[in-house]
Amino acid sequence: MKFAPALSVFVLLAVVGCSGGVQKDASYGTVVALKDAAVAAGYSCPAWQQTNKRGAEEGFCRPDKGGSFDQFVTFANEADRDNGVKQTLMWGSVMTPQWVVLQGPNWLIRSDNGDDLTKLQRKLGGTVVRVPK
Repeated sequence: MKFAPALSVFVLLAVVGCSGGVQKDASYGTVVALKDAAVAAGYSCPAWQQTNKRGAEEGFCRPDKGGSFDQFVTFANEADRDNGVKQTLMWGSVMTPQWVVLQGPNWLIRSDNGDDLTKLQRKLGGTVVRVPK
């Protein structure tokens, strides 16, 4: 059977591709893909709501432990991402507790729990940005 080796390689690639691995410092085409990567990295998101405001893909998760919603956003480019981080930190500076941002190549995750974002950073990559004191 001539197709057996090719089929074996295809099956191996399909299994490896679906193994749930998370690539560090990846860009995501959708906010759902970003959320799914965070969940694969150990983040719990039992309640998801996608909103897509301000020209970006945006959604919110409520962590298991309750508290405020964590915000997930994907952007078309780094300039839009940088502006989104700047605005988030500006608003976050007046919140109690203050917001923290994990920013990647074209995305950000905003939370009031910096420990959760530091754990996510170990697997998703990116940079944790805090409101300047």
